Parts: sequence; C-alpha cells; structure tokens
Amino acid sequence: MRSSQIKLTGMLALLVAMLSAQVSYAYMFTVTMDTTPLIGSPFAIDFQLSDGNLSFLGDGNNTVTISGFNVDGALPVAIGTPTFSGGGVGPNSGDLSSSVILTDSDPNFNAFRQSFMPGSSLSFTVSLNPNISVDELVTPDVFSFFIYNGTGSKIATTGPANAFFYFDINSANPAVHTYSRVSPYSDMEPNIGGSAVPEPATSAMFLIGGALMAWPIIRRRRLSSALCQD
Repeated sequence: MRSSQIKLTGMLALLVAMLSAQVSYAYMFTVTMDTTPLIGSPFAIDFQLSDGNLSFLGDGNNTVTISGFNVDGALPVAIGTPTFSGGGVGPNSGDLSSSVILTDSDPNFNAFRQSFMPGSSLSFTVSLNPNISVDELVTPDVFSFFIYNGTGSKIATTGPANAFFYFDINSANPAVHTYSRVSPYSDMEPNIGGSAVPEPATSAMFLIGGALMAWPIIRRRRLSSALCQD
C-alpha cells in the first residue's frame, strides 16, 4: 500500500507540472456585419490594441490575430498599403489580403488601418491567447474595431470612442461589446459568433480531479482484498 501511495503522489506531481506548463487557452470569434450603407465609397478598417499595463505591477502582453477577411464572399479589395501606429511594423504586421497581427508592445496603443471597397457584408476572425497578469485585472488591455470614412473620420457609433466593438482582455473568456451606428441609422452592429477554445490545461485538471476521486475507491478495494486473504 505504501508503494501505491508513492506512485499516486508521483502521478499527481507530474500532472501538476503538466498543468503549470500549459499556456492560456485560445479565444476565437467571428465577426460579421452588414456594410450595405457603405457601398460606393472607400472606407478604412481600423483595429486598435491598447496596452493597459501598469509597469510597476508587471506586464501581461497580448497578441491579437485578425484573419479570414471577407467581403461579399471574397477577399476585400484593399486600397493602398496598411499603416501602423504604436509599436510600428516590428511586432505589428499584415494586411487585409492575409491576416493582421497586433502586439501591445507600445505602452499607449498599437493600431492597424487599411482602406478597402465595402460590399454588402464584411466578416473576419479574431483570435488571441489571453495573457492575464496582475495589471490586467486593474487596467486591462483593450481590443477595439473602428471604420473610418474617406475624409479620415470615424463612423459615429453608440460605442466608446465610436467603436463598433471592443473587449477588455481581463479574463480567459472576455465579453465582446458591440455597437451600431448612431441614430437615426441604428444599423451595422456586428454579429459575434464563436467562443473560447478550452486550454490544454483543462484536461490536466480533469485528470488530477479524477485521480483524487479514484484513490479512496482503489484504497478500499485493496484493503478489502488484503483482509480477505488474511
């Protein structure tokens, strides 16, 4: 029995080590929106990743990937080259024909913007592995999406700073807040689909829990067997 206890202890220690080595789980969702009101003129897609870091408490940098850009069932007709703000082209890269990567390397914000010709619909996929540290619980990183018109002004929405959607990266499954154009339009509000993908560490948690629950049963059976042999 002593040997069994040592084996179980060793197995639990291994599972705990596996659990601690796992990364955050991926959070992924698809955005679709009706852009019919924009047909006929060029507009610009704008993504911003704002760093909520409080440097004296540490840093939980996040990277957001936006991919699968689609306008009316095809790749968007991009106009010109993308522009980046904040961290520059180093950690931030991509374009509407492939994917866009933003990393909160700048203490203020990191942004991507590129013009395109709208159709009746726009869709894309957002994914990240939330990196939550002490500072993100106080002042979280924020990811938001805007559309600019041809004169360089944001389309007015009911959201903060005229965002069509934003979310605080303050949990492994952050809530996405969506907004429409301001009255009298009240349209173009994005539709969000998808959810967090369970992290590999979850399976380790189940294994640890299963082992802890199974151990008393195994012990009773072995004890019963030993008494019968006596």
